[in-house]
This record gives sequence, C-alpha cells and structure tokens, in this order.
Amino acid sequence: MGFASDTLTGLLSGGSFNWSGGVGADYSIFSGGSRRATVDLRRAEQQGAVASNERSIQTGFREVADALADKGTLADRVAANQRNFAAANDTLRLVTARYREGLDPFLNVLDAQRSAYAAERNLVAVRLAQTRNGVTLYRALGGDGVA
Repeated sequence: MGFASDTLTGLLSGGSFNWSGGVGADYSIFSGGSRRATVDLRRAEQQGAVASNERSIQTGFREVADALADKGTLADRVAANQRNFAAANDTLRLVTARYREGLDPFLNVLDAQRSAYAAERNLVAVRLAQTRNGVTLYRALGGDGVA
C-alpha cells in the first residue's frame, strides 16, 4: 500500500470519525442523530418529572389549605353543637322535673329525650369530622399515618 492508502486506512479505523466537544461530549459522526435523540428524550423525561413534582407540590398545598379552612369551620360547628347539646339537656332536665310534679305529660319527656339524643349524635358526628380533619391535615403536612 502506498502512503495515501495507509493514511486513508488510519482515517477510517479506530474512532477517527469521533468528535469531542468537551467533557463527555463525544459524538461519532455516524451515530450523532441517535445520541442527540437520546439527549432530547432524557431532557423531555426530566421536564416531565419536574412537571409531575410541581403538580404534587400544588396538590399538597391545596390539601393543606383545604384542611386548614375546614379546621376553622369545624371548630365553630363543634362549639355550636356543644351549646345545642347543653340546651337540649337543660330542656330534658326541666321537662322531666315538670313531669315528676305532674305538670307535663310523659310524651313531653320522650320528645325532650329524642331531642337530647339527636343533639348528642350531631355533636359526636362533628367531633368525628374534626378528628378526621386533624388526620387529613397531618397527612397533608407529610405525616405517614403510621402510629
């Protein structure tokens, strides 16, 4: 072989068509398109992961805000139901005393009992909602719910 042939052989062998544009930027002329596509794919995957994380963060903020808003209204509802329960028990006590003195029929006592039990049931339901709200807030703030 002549000089040109040896030079051409050396040119075509052993990565002579590689281009190095900096640290880790080694592209072969013949595979540059697929590597560029891989880089674009990785970039798109990264952007998708960032968007997913942003959605998770926004969802977390929304859940915390909702739980905090519910917490305030639930406290007001518990207070109102406590007053209602106390009033219903006072009514029951007074109606029972009037029945014992012969001033009211027993039907009034039964009605007052029904009202007192309903008020107690409502109070328990609102307290349960308040407890569930506390759990929701704890989880929204990052608690794992494992005791």
